[in-house]
Amino acid sequence: TTLPFNSWPNATPENLVAMFRDRARRQAMRLEERFQASQKRGLSFTDATNETAIHGYKAASCHSAYITISRNLDALNEFVKPKDTNIYNALLNLFQLTALRQIKDDLADWFECLTPHLVDSLTDGIHVLLDNIRPDAVGLVDALGFEDEQLDSTLGRYDGRVYEAIYEQAKLSPLNQSPKMVGWESISKVLDLDFIKAGVGQRACVDSKL
Repeated sequence: TTLPFNSWPNATPENLVAMFRDRARRQAMRLEERFQASQKRGLSFTDATNETAIHGYKAASCHSAYITISRNLDALNEFVKPKDTNIYNALLNLFQLTALRQIKDDLADWFECLTPHLVDSLTDGIHVLLDNIRPDAVGLVDALGFEDEQLDSTLGRYDGRVYEAIYEQAKLSPLNQSPKMVGWESISKVLDLDFIKAGVGQRACVDSKL
């Protein structure tokens, strides 16, 4: 299959959906070929199904990916784009990122249609999308409507004071409420304490041969 674009920035959302549709079609045809070959060797329907189970799983996975990504684009075009183009563009970046990530993860599935340039530039295309998404990241997360109390996460704070929050949360941990390590009485019995004490403050210096 020849792709109608020669670089990822020129790939339309419809082009990406078509890539997933073509992959699902190819995998389904390969499954059918292998299933028919198994039955021609005299295997029953059940035995042929078992013998081609791995191919069946692959075909089902590709079909599910195609349905997911195509319905995603349909929803964006039908429900989001007519109401707010800014939100549409932000979500479209996520759509494209999802598609390119899946293509990268299953790159071998598209080797017969991807040019060497498209393969080499795929990671660059992902990085461009990440740069486009980054300014909208907070807004996209906040749009889900979760309160800080619900998330209960030091990483998802609205004020961005992540490291201070991690430190304060660590101080509240039961493991940090005592100057002595929890379980030390049991662990100390099996440790070579003299060896540990002798090594405190020492660092092994090895000359680098690089």
